[in-house]
Amino acid sequence: MTRVLIISHGHPEIHPGGAEIVAYTLFEELKKLRGVEAFFLARTDDPGHRRSGTHFSTFFNRPDEILLHSTETDPFLFSQLSETLLKEFAEFIEQLQPDVVHFHHYFHVGLELFAIVRRVCPNCRIVVTLHEYLAICNNNGQMVKTEGLALCSQATPAACAGCFPETPSTAFFMRQLFIQAHFERVDLFIAPSEFLRERYVEWGVPENKIVLLKYLLPKMEHAEPRPIAKGEKRSVFAFFGQLTPYKGIRVLVEAFELLEQWEDAEQLRLLIFGTPPIFPPDFKKWFDDFLERNPKRISYLGPYGRKDVPRLMASIDWVVVPSEWWENAPIVIEEAFAHGRPVICSDIGGMAEKVEDGVDGLHFQAGNPHALASLIRESSARVSLWDELTKRIGVQTNRSSEIKDYLRLYGLKSGYEFGEENSRAALQVLVRNS
Repeated sequence: MTRVLIISHGHPEIHPGGAEIVAYTLFEELKKLRGVEAFFLARTDDPGHRRSGTHFSTFFNRPDEILLHSTETDPFLFSQLSETLLKEFAEFIEQLQPDVVHFHHYFHVGLELFAIVRRVCPNCRIVVTLHEYLAICNNNGQMVKTEGLALCSQATPAACAGCFPETPSTAFFMRQLFIQAHFERVDLFIAPSEFLRERYVEWGVPENKIVLLKYLLPKMEHAEPRPIAKGEKRSVFAFFGQLTPYKGIRVLVEAFELLEQWEDAEQLRLLIFGTPPIFPPDFKKWFDDFLERNPKRISYLGPYGRKDVPRLMASIDWVVVPSEWWENAPIVIEEAFAHGRPVICSDIGGMAEKVEDGVDGLHFQAGNPHALASLIRESSARVSLWDELTKRIGVQTNRSSEIKDYLRLYGLKSGYEFGEENSRAALQVLVRNS
């Protein structure tokens, strides 16, 4: 029996972020394989889930889903500061004896966990999926300048000190050495986009240790096209995600305000689904003022869950991804394609890689509301364009083939069979629940 441990910086039922969903989906699929025991370890800072006397607990009495309670990490070095947690994690790995440990993050968890796995289980294969550019960029991993959101192509100690003048360039040099020293313990890195892979190779990850492999996403129920009346246009556009300046929500709403000058734009509507803006305060005020000025054409409909996506997709025609940072492999693009919705996106980074301009979506110049407004107007006016693009949207990949890709990267033979979910191993002792 092969034991695979998936480690994530959050549990999707506590924090439904993209990386958490991807990690948990892989865990669920691995559980269906005969010959594989899969376990999911998710970091949390929610004290309501913690039991006294340990950093570990099972999640809602699911013995193969474990919570790691971590609140002490250095955000600059991604270093775990709790010696007690590191000791307990070593004991956990010693008892579990995994054959593969697949990290889906080190943020809030600690890079030291790589070293512990390597020391306790020297023959264990360590795999890390890189979801963003945190190791490269101290500005929330966005690879944009702290002033003005200007794109940054390559990080250097001097350039990073320019963004953070209170931190000397020598500190950024040592930061890179510290992270890379821990990365050396990893057998293989997975990049969900070629753009991200190239950035990490330039930064210092050996090219033969990082491979391209798209995200494994939950199976989604296909949403039928929105019913339209005779003569009606495909004129309902939607934004899904976090409402932050990086995500380009300002560019999108300014584009819709520009559309007011065209008389034939009265049918155009924008639906905004996502978490409300929480930073900075002036951005939230700007967003609230904008909604007040545009009550008829633009609607903010609040946060949504994974299960809501098919219903929401059924109400719209186009998905707009206007991010002003490079992105990596936005899950919203895959969700849009799964539901047959073409995507309008910025022409940079992982977005431009995932959406082929004029084939399954459209590109516009990143950060340019005028270019986006023109494209929105054109895409709605050309009645046949939506049909042409949706016909060329690819179908979802065969699930068993996707799982075999992961098994191959884990260094496992392909003889594992798909069957009923394996019985859950009793890990209560491991997490010291008694």
